[in-house]
Amino acid sequence: MFELVIALICILAISWGLYQRQAILSQVESDSTTRPPRRHS
Repeated sequence: MFELVIALICILAISWGLYQRQAILSQVESDSTTRPPRRHS
């Protein structure tokens, strides 16, 4: 039972992390389309 809870928490954490990353990527893409990206070399 305890292992099931741990597995469920891990799955939720992974899915939440992927969702957050996808949201950040889409936000970056929308920002880059509205204004030119700043590059530091």
